[in-house]
Amino acid sequence: MTQQAISLLFGKEKEKSLVSKSKHMNKRKNALVVGDMAWADSIPGWILEEIKRERIIIGLLALSNPEIEKVGDAEVVAYLMTASMRAPLTSEYTTVYCYLAAKLMAARSKELDPEMRQYLERGLSEWEQHELKELRHMIYEQRGGEIDHPVLNLMRAFKSECDKRGEEKQPRLL
Repeated sequence: MTQQAISLLFGKEKEKSLVSKSKHMNKRKNALVVGDMAWADSIPGWILEEIKRERIIIGLLALSNPEIEKVGDAEVVAYLMTASMRAPLTSEYTTVYCYLAAKLMAARSKELDPEMRQYLERGLSEWEQHELKELRHMIYEQRGGEIDHPVLNLMRAFKSECDKRGEEKQPRLL
């Protein structure tokens, strides 16, 4: 949404407020959370690009569905990859790591080893899904919550303003 569109919808004062909010978000929110900083430079470039792509997609989806997971598969893979170089992973985290890595590789049409194909076919157990959900939440919290991106920030502010206006127009029962 452009500044001109905001101005037309909400007026000049609201435009200044919304644009100001989108420019002053916490910079920590874009931090990449890794299992071990010493190994962060070993994350492949295609995974870093996938993290950027997933963050934008998840940010857009979260505007209409606040319950959606806020951390993508690539971000979890980067975390577990670097953590595994510091110390061995538990069997649950190893399975999660291999499953998500295979999923990412399959999405990019990469050739999978037979073992990696098995992880995809098997999927994750209920406990492994729980562990993955907890890990996603921990990564989300450590990175500072929602990512800071000019387009997403503006859309969040716009949605918030639309929600406020929608509430004002609702008939009051009491």
